[in-house]
Parts: sequence; C-alpha cells; structure tokens
Amino acid sequence: MELAEMAKWTTLIKEKDISTFVSTWKLLLNFAEFLDAAAGVHIKFRLGGDKFPPSIYYKIFTHRPIVDLCANSPKDYAKIATKPNPRKLQKGAANESTSDWYKRIENNGWRLLSIRYWKGVDSLTMKDNTKIQEFHHSPRQRKRNMEKRRKTRKIEWLKKMYFGENLQVKTENPEAIALIQRATEGLIKSLEKEGIDQVMEWEVDEMLKWTNALNYDEYVKLWKEVGTSKTSESFQGKTFAGLFFM
Repeated sequence: MELAEMAKWTTLIKEKDISTFVSTWKLLLNFAEFLDAAAGVHIKFRLGGDKFPPSIYYKIFTHRPIVDLCANSPKDYAKIATKPNPRKLQKGAANESTSDWYKRIENNGWRLLSIRYWKGVDSLTMKDNTKIQEFHHSPRQRKRNMEKRRKTRKIEWLKKMYFGENLQVKTENPEAIALIQRATEGLIKSLEKEGIDQVMEWEVDEMLKWTNALNYDEYVKLWKEVGTSKTSESFQGKTFAGLFFM
C-alpha cells in the first residue's frame, strides 16, 4: 500500500465517511445483507501487520442489547454433533468430553481489508479468530473476571510507564514527588511478590491519577472512538448491503 493511499484512508476514517470508505474499496462481504440500519452495528478500523507500511484491518461490533443463548448452557454447539454408540448406551450413559465447555472462541477477529490477501488467510486474522476466552456460567463470576481483566490492563499500563521512565508526576513539590515515587515502587513490588489479587483497583486508579499526565480512562475512551465508523442507525433509508455492493 502506497503512503499516499494510506493518507487517503486515514482521512476517510477520521471524517467517518463510511459510505465513501466502503464504496472505494468495494467490500464484497458475504454477510453484508444482514447489516442494515436495524442491526445496530458499527465498524472499527485499525492499522496492523508485520510489515511497513501497515495493512488496514476492520472489525464489526454491535452496540445493541443481545441475548446470549449459549450462556445458559456450557456445551459447544458449533461442534458437529455425533450420535452415541447404541452399545455404549446399553451399558450406561456415554461419557461426553467437557474439555471445551465454558470456552468462547473469538471467530470475529480483525479482518484484513485488502483484496490482495483474500485468496489466502492473513496470519494476524487467523491468530485473532482463534483466540479462546474462558466463559464462566455464573454472571457474577463473569463480572468479577471482567473487572480483573480491566485492572490487569491498568496495571500493565502503569508498569510500562514506570519501566519506560515515562511517568509524569502532577506536582512540583520535591517531597510529594519522592513520596509518589516510593508509593509507585511499593505497588509494583507488591504486585510482583503477592500477585494482582492483593492489589485493589482503586489503588491503581489513585496511582495513575497522581503519576501520569495522561488519564487512562480518557485514553481508552479516545482509542475506542478513533477509526470508528458511524452507527448503522445513521443510514436512513439505506442498508449496509447497498453500500458494500455499490
């Protein structure tokens, strides 16, 4: 991809002109007919790959409430069902493997937006599509797992800032700077010795608030908005299918 072409793409993404964006590249998505205004979806774009200049990837998200029917049962319904052997049934209940229960495979990874690679499978797309995430049957435990993942990301952010010597203390008082520095070192040592469960999320939030000029939550919010199309509700009287096959 030429740099001039990349600049054009970046401008289109920034302006969120998804109709021009899609019609320019003439996306031939098999599921485009389902992405109408009522679907409640939006598309995100990211740069990535193992070469420079990077490739452009896209991913479809839904922002409307959905009913997860598979959350009520642990089985893997995507797997081809096999009929049990009658002889085994006569002897007793057939033992069914439960190794793949309560696991979710992404299957909606970042897809490469380039006709050149449609004949093959991009390595980044393949890796993202096969990402497995443990899925607990209890909604309360799922919420705790989500909070733990969020806390982990904040801690990783703090550690990168600390070890990369990019922490910026929001004060000019030398005593306060020394105090915050020791507190940060103590928090990181506690994480290394006792693990993430021994540190509360509010402690990490307070440390990030004092030690970094860039607000973590604002950064995450901005990152989610960058390179994101308008929602499907914005297209009155149109469907995504019409846009994709222009």
